[in-house]
Amino acid sequence: MKLIFVYNAKGGFWSKKIGAIHKIVSPSSYGCDLCKLTHGSFVEKDAWKVFRETSAIDMEFYYKEGFIEKFPEMKEIELPSVIFECISESSEEMLTADDLKEIGAVSELIKVIETRLQKM
Repeated sequence: MKLIFVYNAKGGFWSKKIGAIHKIVSPSSYGCDLCKLTHGSFVEKDAWKVFRETSAIDMEFYYKEGFIEKFPEMKEIELPSVIFECISESSEEMLTADDLKEIGAVSELIKVIETRLQKM
């Protein structure tokens, strides 16, 4: 089983810099709620980094263009998203863009992930 985290942001050096500035200047209009939960303006949040590095959960992370390249059949999913992929290669959305809008802090995100994984 694996979790696939898909950011509603472009990868690349300049896209990341522009995104960081956007988060500072106009955080309410920044288009990636997953980015806001897991990263500050310039770096990954400590709690998220610890969770990511110590969790037994297999995780992959994608920016939108890389995700669409690898999973073209899922190109209609509204981003950001967290997708649960099991060994049989079937995938289902664990956290939708709307779910991520409702989560207010990285600690809440971690708790929701752990709770939903226990139920799967």
